[in-house]
Order: sequence, then C-alpha cells, then structure tokens
Amino acid sequence: MNQHTKDQEVNFTGKKCCLFEFYNPKDAILANCLKVITDFGSGTDNKPFYTWDDGKRTLEQCKKCGALFLVQTSEFHSFNNDGDAIYIDWFQIEDATVADRINELWSGFALETNFKGPRISYTNGIYNWEF
Repeated sequence: MNQHTKDQEVNFTGKKCCLFEFYNPKDAILANCLKVITDFGSGTDNKPFYTWDDGKRTLEQCKKCGALFLVQTSEFHSFNNDGDAIYIDWFQIEDATVADRINELWSGFALETNFKGPRISYTNGIYNWEF
C-alpha cells in the first residue's frame, strides 16, 4: 500500500464536532464536553505516542454530539527552572478504527505533521484550531 493511500485511511472527511461552533478553541475545550473512552498509553520506544519527552494518546468522545477525538498529550521536560512545556492536540476522527489505524501508522510527530482534518491544539496556555 502506498503512503498516499495510508494517509487517506486516517484523514477526516466527516461532519465537524459541535465544539467547532464555539467562539474560540479555549472555550470549546473548557466546556468540558469530552470524556475518555480509551487510554492508548505512551506507545513504544520505536513509535512513541507523543512528540517530546513524555506523553500519551486517548480516544475521547463529545458528550453532546458523539464526535470522536484522538487526543495526543506531549510534555517537554525543561532542564532549567522555566518549568515543563505541555502540548495537547485533539484530532477529530470518524470512528475508533481510525484511531487504531493512526496508532499503527504514525508516531507522535507524524500525527502532528500529517493529519488532515479538524483539530484543536494547546501549547503552553494558548489554544488554536484548524478546520
């Protein structure tokens, strides 16, 4: 199977979650509409489910509309007194089989750079989203 076909298997093509109707991404996440369905853990040494020093992935579902998100949390451990940096990405996916496929195909960095679809991101206190 070529890479283009693999990418098509995991990219979002469905209806966006109601969270994307909020005025801004911070309000969407702080509305606390998501519940954890599955904790996938941190992956393996060869394919970590995070981008920096530590992290994990979970499958979460919107309590209002039922939409699913593959959530990737990454932490960068600071070596000075600045504190650790936290990165969280909520990738909307169609169903749980897509989460399994992403976990099979993509490391943390690959997911962040290759995913095409609705996404909310948090980096050190700042929220953004992509449609």
